[in-house]
Amino acid sequence: MKIRQIRYLLIILSFYGFRLFANNQDSLGIIKSTNKSQQFYNDSINKNSIYIEALGCGIFGSVNYERILFNKLRNYISCRIGYVFIPMNGYSHIVPFLVNYQTPINKAISFEIGLGTRYIYSKHGWDNSTYDNSIDIIGNAGFRFLILKHLLFKIDLTPQFSTSEYIIGYHGNPRMYCGFSLGASF
Repeated sequence: MKIRQIRYLLIILSFYGFRLFANNQDSLGIIKSTNKSQQFYNDSINKNSIYIEALGCGIFGSVNYERILFNKLRNYISCRIGYVFIPMNGYSHIVPFLVNYQTPINKAISFEIGLGTRYIYSKHGWDNSTYDNSIDIIGNAGFRFLILKHLLFKIDLTPQFSTSEYIIGYHGNPRMYCGFSLGASF
């Protein structure tokens, strides 16, 4: 019963994150501090990123879109969603969704940490007669590198707690993956 309640809570939180994303796309104006040497114009950052991730939140590989939602003195809150299709012994659709906090180390490198969910729908077996749905809890901690202002490279540790035996392996045991991402930031 507790797992069912956790699943409902994660679904509600995911939809709430999408709602925040939709409502705040154009509300990221200019942020100014009282100290003139710390003035920061939010329009100078790249708010959108599209990248391919291997061995991260999507397990084998995923295509992801990320958007910075909030910015306060160079500390960012971003929302990320991805998609994976795995055609192995049937097929699986995987959709990871995370909310990340990012803080810069210097102009090109930032540290990020996040928490989210991953929805997995799979059909397997020789005749695709067996299906498995699960909502997993996933985390994210790593470094984000911007090269030449638009080329994005990320390396992340991704702890994952799964309820699905078919996709991850052993039911209920946490797994740790190391994800690598490459893409564009604009």
